[in-house]
Parts: sequence; structure tokens; C-alpha cells
Amino acid sequence: MIKDLDTTIATLLHGPAAGPELSHAAITFELPDRAWLQRLADDLTVNCYLHAVAENLDLRTAEPLLQRSGDGQLATWREPPAHLDCTYAVTAWSRAEDGTLDEHRLLSQVVRVLLRHREFPRDALAGALVHQPLHSPTGNLGRDGVATRPEFWSALEQRPRPVLVYVVTLAVFVNEPGEPVPTVASLDHLSVGGDVRYPPVSEHFSAEEVVP
Repeated sequence: MIKDLDTTIATLLHGPAAGPELSHAAITFELPDRAWLQRLADDLTVNCYLHAVAENLDLRTAEPLLQRSGDGQLATWREPPAHLDCTYAVTAWSRAEDGTLDEHRLLSQVVRVLLRHREFPRDALAGALVHQPLHSPTGNLGRDGVATRPEFWSALEQRPRPVLVYVVTLAVFVNEPGEPVPTVASLDHLSVGGDVRYPPVSEHFSAEEVVP
């Protein structure tokens, strides 16, 4: 799942919204220590280092989810997913002797792309992420993180540099869905298409009435 998230972020950063420098920059996800820097071969690189994964308790809910098949003929109630916050330290790197301006230009283009896609486009999702519920995953720029502290860079034998704290929130289904059951016309107001959504409160149908 996390590998799929890395692939999705790389696709997003190289998408149509990327600026000229970003569209040709390398995207890496390794620890940006001194050894990593010495291996860099590209002129411009964006490093997205995942340094924290934690459950988002603010999004915890007991509401069930209704999932329909692609043809709309079957429906399955699912327990709500857990939500994980994956925190990346995003930095820009240039191999030029005086590449500070190049790095700032590259980082600005990264900011523009991430702010334009607070909700990930569905065609950018890779692997297991294609099964995420609607409106997930989402990304936002945070204010603080381990990588913004001088001791982080000191431990990596690197000089401090501007860091984007990028937090992606994923839905994670812990349990398998129940047995699908045929839908009826009265259920049409509960979901749209084949996507997973939070069902509205209904006086006529509950999870117990739909699932045998």
C-alpha cells in the first residue's frame, strides 16, 4: 500500500500540472543522507522521504459503508476503514555548484502541484489505492515535522534546507467485505455507481436489513 502511495505521488508530481523543471526532475523516496547525495546522478531531484505513519483518530467513525458492484446489481455493507496519516519530508536538490535558486524554483513547482491536488485524481492512483473510497486519499501541507529540525539534518550529515511537510491520509479497510446481496430500487438513494460512500441515514434500510 505504501509503495503504491509512493508511485502515486511520483505520478502526480510528473503530471500535467508540473512545471518545466519538475517534469524533468527525478523523484526519489530514499533517506536523503550524505551517501544518498553522493549517488545522485540527475541535475534536479525531488526527494519524498516518508518518516512517520500514524492513525488519524479524528476521522474514526462507526458509520458503515455501502459498496456497490460496477453494474449496480449487488451491494455490500463494510465496516468503516481506519485512516492513516503518512507524513513525507519533501525537499528539492540540485547538482549545480550554486543551485539554491534552482532548488527553490523546483520546490515552488512541487507546492503548486500538491495544492492543486488536495484530493488525489482517480487516474493517478496506483495498485491497491484504486480501491480507495471516494474523496480519498487526500494530501495537505503541514507546519511541523521531524525533518524541519536541525538535528534531523545533522544526523544525516547534511546542511539544513527548506522542507515541505506533506501529509497524505489513506483509508485502510481492516476487515473483508461481507457477502454481496442483490440491490433493490429503494436502495438507489444510498450510493452512486460502483464507488464506496458513507450511506445517509435511512428509516427503511439498516445494515441488518440488507445483509442476511
